[in-house]
Amino acid sequence: MGKRITAVILSCFMLLFAAASCGNPAGGDPAASELPAEIMPLLENYYISSMMYDLAGVQRSYFTQDAEEKMEKAGAFEGLDAMFSPPKQGEIKPKDLKLRITGTGALSQTALDAAKTVYDQNSERYGMAAHVITDSYRLELTYYDRNTDSECESVTGVALMDGTEWVILPLSAAELGSSND
Repeated sequence: MGKRITAVILSCFMLLFAAASCGNPAGGDPAASELPAEIMPLLENYYISSMMYDLAGVQRSYFTQDAEEKMEKAGAFEGLDAMFSPPKQGEIKPKDLKLRITGTGALSQTALDAAKTVYDQNSERYGMAAHVITDSYRLELTYYDRNTDSECESVTGVALMDGTEWVILPLSAAELGSSND
């Protein structure tokens, strides 16, 4: 079961890069300014971890602090960063990430069910209390990396767990689908 969960998380990470399509998107979504203030720093940390090939950082963004602590004690994050070679010093800098939300919407029930499955499996595996998604968004965004001189589009889901802590949902672009599902 643990290998499956790790595979799902790594698949999400890989799909982040593989599914990104580059182009010149339209301006930002005015509704993005109505998002809770905690979401943008969460997204920035997540995408910076992705740019820096910090897989442990990416995985940590999927879980609440109490869940992270239990997973850390169980060794869930060990060895993740050894799976990829990080960029050479100076190659990529966190300041190179330029992130813009271009669309917001509701997550589909299919996406919420997929996220619940991942969290339920982790709760069982690591003896964590079950968390409840109390709010969520499907976000379309654009990020620009000066090191690759490209602007790419991506979709991600964020959720408020137990009304207290925002997390990135560990779902692939296919699982996030359209907000109309």
